[in-house]
Amino acid sequence: MRAGRLKNLARQLAERQTISGHPMRSAPVLGHLQELEALLRNAHQYFSQASEDGPSLSHAGEWLLDNYYVAQRAIRQIREDMPKGFYRQLPKLDTPPLEGYPRIYELAQEVIRYCECRLDLGVVMRFVQAYQRVTSLTMGELWALPTMLRLWAFEYLVEALANIAGLHMPGVEVKSVATPPVRLADEEIVAHSITTLRTMAVQDWKVFFESVSHVDRVLRHDPANIYTSMDFDTRDRYRKVIEELARATDFDEKQVAQEAIGLAQDTQGRQALSRFSHIGFYLLDEGRAKLESRLGFRPSWSIRLRRWLFAHSSLVYLTSIGLLTLAILLSLVRYALVAGGNLWQLIGVAFMAVTPAMTVAVNLVNWLITYTIPPRVLPKMEFQDGIPVDYRTVVAVPALLSHPGDVESVLQQMELHYLGNADPHINFALLTDFVDAPQQDMPGDKSLLELAKGGVQALNQKYGQQTVGPFYLLHRRRKWNPSENCWMGWERKRGKLAELNRLILSNSNGLDEIASKGDDRDISFILQVGDLDVLSEVKYIITLDADTSLPPGSAKRLIATSAHPLNRAEFNPENGEVVAGYTVLQPRLEIRPESANQSIFTRVFAGDIGLDLYTRAVSDVYQDFFGEGIYAGKGIYDVATFERSLTGRVPENALLSHDLFEGIHGRAGLVTDVTLLEDYPPNYHTYTLRLHRWIRGDWQLLPWLLSRVPRTDGGREPNDLSMLDRWRIIDNLRRSMLMPSLLALLITGWLLLAGSALVWTMAGLLSLSVPFVTSFVTALVRGFRSKSLDGFVQSVWPVAVRWLLTLVFLPHEALLVVDAVASTLIRLIITHKRMLQWTSAAHTIRLFGKETKLALMWRRMIDAPLLGLTLALMAGLINPAALLVAAPLLLAWLVSPLIAHWISQPLVHEPTQLSDDQRQQLRCLARRTWNYFEQFVSPDDHWLPPDHFQEEPRGIVAHRTSPTNLGLMLLSTLAAFDLGYLGPLELVLRLRATFDSMSQLERYRGHFLNWYDTINLEPLPPRYVSTVDSGNLAACLLALKQGCLDLPQSPILRWKRWQGLLDILAVLKEILQSVERNGIDGTLKPLQPYLDHIRQQVLAVRNTPDDWVHLWSHLCNDAWQKLNQLLISFVESDASMLDASILSEMRLCADRIHHHLFSAHRELNMLLRWYTLLRHPPILFKQLESDPTVTDTSSNNIGTMWRSLVNALPTKARLNEVGEVCKAAQVRLSELQDWLDDQAG
Repeated sequence: MRAGRLKNLARQLAERQTISGHPMRSAPVLGHLQELEALLRNAHQYFSQASEDGPSLSHAGEWLLDNYYVAQRAIRQIREDMPKGFYRQLPKLDTPPLEGYPRIYELAQEVIRYCECRLDLGVVMRFVQAYQRVTSLTMGELWALPTMLRLWAFEYLVEALANIAGLHMPGVEVKSVATPPVRLADEEIVAHSITTLRTMAVQDWKVFFESVSHVDRVLRHDPANIYTSMDFDTRDRYRKVIEELARATDFDEKQVAQEAIGLAQDTQGRQALSRFSHIGFYLLDEGRAKLESRLGFRPSWSIRLRRWLFAHSSLVYLTSIGLLTLAILLSLVRYALVAGGNLWQLIGVAFMAVTPAMTVAVNLVNWLITYTIPPRVLPKMEFQDGIPVDYRTVVAVPALLSHPGDVESVLQQMELHYLGNADPHINFALLTDFVDAPQQDMPGDKSLLELAKGGVQALNQKYGQQTVGPFYLLHRRRKWNPSENCWMGWERKRGKLAELNRLILSNSNGLDEIASKGDDRDISFILQVGDLDVLSEVKYIITLDADTSLPPGSAKRLIATSAHPLNRAEFNPENGEVVAGYTVLQPRLEIRPESANQSIFTRVFAGDIGLDLYTRAVSDVYQDFFGEGIYAGKGIYDVATFERSLTGRVPENALLSHDLFEGIHGRAGLVTDVTLLEDYPPNYHTYTLRLHRWIRGDWQLLPWLLSRVPRTDGGREPNDLSMLDRWRIIDNLRRSMLMPSLLALLITGWLLLAGSALVWTMAGLLSLSVPFVTSFVTALVRGFRSKSLDGFVQSVWPVAVRWLLTLVFLPHEALLVVDAVASTLIRLIITHKRMLQWTSAAHTIRLFGKETKLALMWRRMIDAPLLGLTLALMAGLINPAALLVAAPLLLAWLVSPLIAHWISQPLVHEPTQLSDDQRQQLRCLARRTWNYFEQFVSPDDHWLPPDHFQEEPRGIVAHRTSPTNLGLMLLSTLAAFDLGYLGPLELVLRLRATFDSMSQLERYRGHFLNWYDTINLEPLPPRYVSTVDSGNLAACLLALKQGCLDLPQSPILRWKRWQGLLDILAVLKEILQSVERNGIDGTLKPLQPYLDHIRQQVLAVRNTPDDWVHLWSHLCNDAWQKLNQLLISFVESDASMLDASILSEMRLCADRIHHHLFSAHRELNMLLRWYTLLRHPPILFKQLESDPTVTDTSSNNIGTMWRSLVNALPTKARLNEVGEVCKAAQVRLSELQDWLDDQAG
C-alpha cells in the first residue's frame, strides 16, 4: 500500500509539472535562505535565554541547543552546493504554486512531506525512480536534490521553532509555500528535521546519483566495457561533457549519451584499438568532433577561439615568447642606440640580452597559461579490488652499492614503498651496480652485495606469504668502458632499467616484437633474487630514485592512470612515432617536508618553482597546454611500448641525463593528481654539484637539434623531432645560459656599454624578478578574492628571498655554468670521453657532509669574491660613476661564500624547556582532564565515554559515543597510568570493562558504527561506518597495545604514583587560591599549610622507597582524616559565601584525593603484602635468639634462613616478577617451617 502510494505520488507530480521556456533569472530560494537563517538565530537566542531563566526547557529547545551546529553546517552546505550559476541552469516550473522555482525544489518538498521530515534514502531513491518513468531528471537536478532536501528540512525546522517560540521577525515574511507534514507536532518536526540534516551530512550522494541517473545507466553499455571500471572522477568528467552538449543542442542528456554509445559501437570490430570503441574517445578525445557533428553542435566564438589555440598550441606558445622576447630586446637595443652606442655595442647588447629577455618572456607566458587554463587531469581506472593480473607492475629502484649505510637506507625505503602500496600484483625490485672502479672486482664488493642480498631475503621472509615474497634484487657486474676509462655498470641507471626491460620482454616473448638492432642485448644481472617467472607477467614499471618516496596508494593510482585506454600509447606504423597516448607518465614531484627544513637554504629554495631552473618549472604548462609533460626520471612506463619508442634511437655513452630524451621519444604525460616526494640537496655546495651535472646532461642533447641525429648503431638518421620537442631541448639550454648572460650584461653595462649603469643593472635585476612579480600579483589577487591578506606575506617573502640570494650567487653560478658547458662541448665534439661522469647524491653528501665547512665554501666559491674585487677595481678606473651602482652587488659577491655557508648550516631544532611552574600547570590540566573520564566513564554508561558534558545551562551528559571517543578514552586511561593517576589494577579493570562493553556493540564487517547509545548500547541513526573514526580507533588501539606490552615491566613501587597525588593536591590548592582571591581567607589558614605539609612529606621520601609503604598508610589514615576535617570546617564556616561550582569542585577534588590514597594503599597491600611483615623479625625468632637452650649453630641457622626469606621478597620487584618472587619465597618459607617443626620436636 505504502509503496504504491509513493509511486502514484511521484507519477502524478511528474505528469503535473511543466517546464518554463523563459525562466526567471533571480534566485528566490537563495534569498529565502537568508530569512530562514536570521529566524534560526533568533530561535537559538530565545531558547538559550529560556534555559538560563528556568530549569524547564522544551524538548525542541534541547534539540536545538544540542544540535545548533548541525543547522549551521546545513546552511553552509546549502550555500556551497548551490552557487548562482548552477541554480540558473536548473529547469524551472511554469505552473503554480511554485512557478519560477526549480522543478527539483518541488520534488524535494514532496519527498520530505512524504517522509514526515524524517528522511529515508530508500524512499528518496524509489520516488526518483518512479518519477523518471514519466520524465527524466537532468544530471544537474539529481546533484541538486540533496541540497533541496536539506533546504526543505531546514525550512520545516525553522518554521517549527518559530511556532514554538512565537517568533515573528519584523519586516520579514517567511515565504514558505509548503504545508507542514501531517500528523506531526512542532516538537516532532524539530526532532525529525535535525535527524534528517545529520543523516544527509554523512550520506554518500555519489552512490545515490549513479543509482538513479539515466545517463549513467546508458554509459554503462560502453562497448569497450571500460566505463564501469573507471574511477568516479573520470566517469563524472564524461557525464559533464554530455551535460554540456545537451545544453547547447536540441538533444537531451540521455540522447547525447546514446549517440556516444552509437559511435563507439559503429567502430567496434572495424578498429582493432580499444580507444575507438570506448565512449571516452568521443567525449574527451579526438572523436568529440564526430559526436558534435552528429548532434549539430555549433560552438560559440569563444569556444572556437579556445579550440584554435589548442590546435595550434606550439605556434601560439612559441610566437608569444618570440614576440615578447623581441619587444624586450628591441627596447634594450633602442636604449643603447639612443645613449650613443656604436654598432658593436648594439650587437653586444642584443647577444647578451637575448637569453634574459627570452627568460622574462617564457616566465610571463607560462604564468599566463597556468592561471588561465585549468589543469588537464588524465582519466583513470578504479581498480577498487586491487591491481588486475594483466597490469602487474614492478616498482624498480636503481641504486649504487657504495656504503653499508646506503644499502640499509635503500632497503628501508623499499620496505616503506611496500607498506604503502602492497598488492599481490605489485612487486618491488632493487636494481644495483657497484660504483666505478679501476678493476672489475674491488675489496668490499662482496660484503656490500651480501648485505643487500640478506636484506631483500629478510624482506621476503617478513612479508612473503605462501609463495616467494614480493621483493627482488637484480645486481649487475661491472663492464669495462673505454670511454669512461673505468669498470662500471653499463649505461648507469638507464642501463639497469633497459636490462630489466629486456629481462621482462624476453621472459614474455615480447622482445622479438621490438626491433633492437644495435642494442647490447646481454643481460648482465649476475645476482637475481626473486621468482623470475613472475616477471613475464609484468606490464608496467614504476621507476624511483633511492631517495624518492612513494606515498600510500600512489602506485595503484599510477597504474590506474596508465591502464586507461585514452592514455595507452599508439604508434604511427610507418615511422614508429607515438601519435596518441603515452608510454611514460610522470607524477608531480614535491620536496619531502623534513628535507625542506634541513637548513635555511632548503627552506628558501626547496619550494621554488621559478628560479630553480631545473625542477618542476614548466611541466604543468606543457601538460595543460600541449597535452604532454616532461619526464623527470621518476614515473611509470609501459615496458613494451617504452622500449619500442626508443628502439635504435639511444647511442651508447652519450646520454648522462636521459629523462628528457626518453620523455620526448616516448611521449610523456603528467599525472597532476599523484605526487612523489624526494629529497633536496641539504646545502648550497651539494646543490651546485648537482646543477653542474644536470647542465652537462642537458648540453649533451645538443646533437638532437641538428638535421641528422645519432643512432644506437653509431650511424645517423634524419631528425624527426617536432618543433615542440626541439623547443624543450632549447629551453633547457636557455635556462642554463641565463646566469652567464646576466653576468656579462652587468659587467659590460658597468664598464663598456653606452648609457646609465643604473639602467643596465636594473635590466639585469628585473629579468630575475619575474617570478617574484608574478607571485606578488597572484597573492594579491587571491587576497582580494578571499577578502583577507593573511597569507600574502607568507606567499611572497620566500620568492623575494630566493631572488636576492640568486643575485648573491650570480657570479659563482655563471662561472659554474660556463665550466659545465665548456667541458661538455669539448667532450662532445673533441674527446668523446667522460660523457657519463656522475656522482650520486648520497655519495656527494657522504663525501662533503650535510654541514659544509667555511674553508670548503671559500675554496669552492673563491671565483665570486675574486671577480667582485676585480670588477670593483676596474669600475673605479674605467667608470667611477658605475661603482656606486654596482657596489651593493659587488659587496654581496665578495661575501657570497660567507652567505652560502650561513644558509647551509643545519637547523638545530631545540625544544623550549618548560619551567617548573609551566610543567605543574600542564599536570594540573591533565589531572582535571582525567577527572572527566573518572566521573563520567562509569557503569551507568557501560564504561564507555559519553560524547560530552554540557555544563551550561543545566549540566547535561550526552549519552552517546563514537569510535574516536572510544580510542581517545582508552589512550587517556593509559596516559592516566603513566602520569600516576591510576595503578595497574585499576587500569586493567577499566580497560577490561570497556572492552567487554565494546564486544557487545553492533558492528559492520568488523567496523564499529559511528554512534552508539551508551545507556542501551544500541546504534544511533544514521547507521554508518566512518573511515576517519575507524582509523582513529585503530591508531589508538595500536598505541594502547604497545603500552599494555610495556605494563608488566613496570615496578610495583612507582614514583609516578606520588606525582599523581601531588597533582590532585595542586588542583585543590588552585581551587583554594581562587577562593582566597574572592576575599575568603580566614578559614584557609590551617588548610593551605597542611597541604604544603603533606607535599613536603611526599617529597622527603622521594629517594627512600623503603619508607613509601609506611607513608601511604599514614596518609590514607591519619593524614586524610585531618585533611577531611579541615575541609569540612572550611565549608561549614563559609558555605554561604561559596559559589556552588566551587563547592562542587572541592567535593570532587576531595573525593579524588581519598580515592587516590585508598587505591594506592590497597594495591601495595595486595602486590607487596610481605613488605610490612618483614620490616622486623617476628617475635618468635627474637625469642629463639635469646633462649639459652638454643645452640649457636641453631641461632645461625635461624638468621641464615630468615635473611634468605627476606632476600626472596624484594621491595623493588616489577609486576611481571611477582609470580616468581612468590614461588621463591614459598620455598624459603617451607624450609623455615620444616626447621621450626624439627626444633619443636
